[in-house]
Amino acid sequence: MGMHHRPDQSSLADASQFTHVEIQEKRIIQGSDILQAQDDMGKTALHLLMECLGDRSSEIKRCPDDRLLFTRAFMSACPQAIQKIDCNGNTPLLLLLQMPRDQRSSATESLIFSVVDFILSFCPEAANVRQMGSNRKRHRYLPPAIGENSVACVEIARTPLYYALLHGRSLETILLLIKQNQSLGGSPCSAVVTLHHEVPLHIAISTRAPLSIIYHVAAESPEVILSEDIFGLNSLDWLWIRHVLDWHASPLDVSSSRIVSRRRLVDTQYSDWHTLASNNIPLNDDVSVPINPIAIRGLQEDLLHRMKLLLPPAASVLSQDFPYDQKEHWSLIHAACHVSCPIAMVRAALFMSEETLDSIKTKDMRAGRLPLHYAAGRWGYSATVPVGATRSIQLIREQSPVFDVVAAYPQACFEIDLQGQLPFHIAIDTANRTRASLLGEQLQSEIDLEENAILSLLLMHNPGALDHRDGITNLYPWQQAAVGYGSSLNTVYTLLKLQPTRLWRS
Repeated sequence: MGMHHRPDQSSLADASQFTHVEIQEKRIIQGSDILQAQDDMGKTALHLLMECLGDRSSEIKRCPDDRLLFTRAFMSACPQAIQKIDCNGNTPLLLLLQMPRDQRSSATESLIFSVVDFILSFCPEAANVRQMGSNRKRHRYLPPAIGENSVACVEIARTPLYYALLHGRSLETILLLIKQNQSLGGSPCSAVVTLHHEVPLHIAISTRAPLSIIYHVAAESPEVILSEDIFGLNSLDWLWIRHVLDWHASPLDVSSSRIVSRRRLVDTQYSDWHTLASNNIPLNDDVSVPINPIAIRGLQEDLLHRMKLLLPPAASVLSQDFPYDQKEHWSLIHAACHVSCPIAMVRAALFMSEETLDSIKTKDMRAGRLPLHYAAGRWGYSATVPVGATRSIQLIREQSPVFDVVAAYPQACFEIDLQGQLPFHIAIDTANRTRASLLGEQLQSEIDLEENAILSLLLMHNPGALDHRDGITNLYPWQQAAVGYGSSLNTVYTLLKLQPTRLWRS
């Protein structure tokens, strides 16, 4: 008892016990080849190092002075490892950019930027995953909630920029990726990056990225502001959806990793929430709101700032103005009336923007139009919003912004644009054009009802519009309403009924 068994000398000399040592020695002797070796998951040592940078318990994580040194040593020893792709299609760069945002800090984001910069200095093509052949797939995807009969086919490219936006990387990292892509001749902000047919701006909006990031992403490709996902929702739609959802969200959700998984999750009560938020811009003191009123006002101010970044270039894109970045052609209220956006955005531009006091009375340089002319040139806002886990559709349909704009500045009903058209003439053209593009008697009857309400409002403020010829066709309003495939006998009859002698005079 008490004595330990001692193995015989022959067992100690058995070379098979040290096979693993010989293997390790061979790997070390092979030098940089071992750094390119991939495990069963396709990961190299550089992949594992990128994962360690995002692991709180990692020894590397707890040694801030050594993290960048380790990373540079690995990449300097074996730059080829940068292009290795694991079984999930991730390069080391993609793994680095997927570090959870709730673990981020200024020091962490500074480290990420330095590592990304170092990776791109060794392998510039890493900024564009599509050129490296990673994650580039053609998906045949049918959105069941929409009920489309055709199958959508789109090329999905989950680029480093996509992951950087999704996980809340810093502005410096975002700009570095954008500039590197541009130097390769690409347009990173116009790529489709998800199965929902989203572009990077959708990601930035739905994850509530800072204003500076949204500005640069939108400025790189202004046309993507109006790019639609599979539900027909563009970035302006998601800007409003995000605002409505934030009325009922915890402030902590915005800065945590929950925003990544829940950014497209719309509550089934969205329609009611949408109405509440739309009718309270700016917020009334006597209205009961789900969170602190001070927080609501902060959200509304933030919405206004984001509108100023997106609406003017969107209006330029819609009007095919070149270059798109000449924002001086579009005030906020002109742009909000021109672009199809929620009525709440028009109200925010009317009642929350100081510049609107002057711009609502000012004709723009390009067409000599007031905001009312543009409001008469588009119909009420509508959107199909996917709600709940099953993505069932809620149809949001709103009245024309004409009613709000006329209430704010009735004198605009008397003004003509450079083509000699009153808002009254533009409204008739818009109704004819809308009817011509719709199928079904029910939809056309809805257009007739809305047209009748708009024309009645405009005539109430300017009855003389009935005697004013259209500046383009030189026709009286009742004649203008009778011309074209989308003409309406109901409108013609209504206009003639207001003044029967007009038919004889014409």
